[in-house]
Amino acid sequence: MNNANNSPRWFILLAGICILGGALFYAIHQEWLFFFCTHKFCGTTTQSSSRDGESLSVAARKKAALIFWRHDRWAKESQELVWPADKAQALTYLLNSWFALLDEEHITEQKITVQTVLTANEGKQALISFDRTPFAKESSTFAKWLLLEGLLKTIRENGIAIAEVVFLVRHQPLRDYQLDFTNPWKIEGFFENQN
Repeated sequence: MNNANNSPRWFILLAGICILGGALFYAIHQEWLFFFCTHKFCGTTTQSSSRDGESLSVAARKKAALIFWRHDRWAKESQELVWPADKAQALTYLLNSWFALLDEEHITEQKITVQTVLTANEGKQALISFDRTPFAKESSTFAKWLLLEGLLKTIRENGIAIAEVVFLVRHQPLRDYQLDFTNPWKIEGFFENQN
């Protein structure tokens, strides 16, 4: 008799635990909820040690300059970003923030994300892979140049020491009918007047 009375309660308790557990895992998967673990058994730390035993910072906060063409002139905004010590990671964070700003300002038609950034030639060349082409189909050559110049200016302004950039889409060379992406682009840009 006692077992029959506990059966509905047990079922409700078990269902509630399953729903809460599912909601928790869904929130973690959607990155609405996340945990930081700095213990050695977690495998991730926010600091590393040098040979002398002193602690070295892996990432720092930095005000980043984001430059883009708007209303026939260069616009500049600054954002505070987490700036990792790794050049490729720093470039990924910087460019994703830059593309998010372009999306907010309605300069790009779709949200563009930097999938991967790799460095080559002793860190002097950056290979940047986007999830889609950054240009609209009807964009003029001049509009494409301005978009790329804004990207290159943003990299230069933030002091990332690279000499040239290779543009990729989904890890394949970027293809465009008006601009040539078969060779790396110099970080200095291509406009004579840089103002």
